Amino acid sequence: MSDVLAAFLFAQLEVWQTIQAQRERIWKYYDQGLRNWALKRGVGQPVVPAHCEQSYHMYYLMIAFASRAAGFSSLS
Repeated sequence: MSDVLAAFLFAQLEVWQTIQAQRERIWKYYDQGLRNWALKRGVGQPVVPAHCEQSYHMYYLMIAFASRAAGFSSLS
């Protein structure tokens, strides 16, 4: 690992709680903001089991459609 990369990662470790709190706020904003839209369109949202700790590093949607083109046109 290069010294520059190590310094960058060390700086992130020093403020990991702040970074994690910001990730959580953004993740919850998406989750709440997309809830009605997803329900109307049958789109699945992330489910985090109660016994799991959430990392909030990614927010995804689960969309089932026969073709990619049909799927994208149905999102509007």
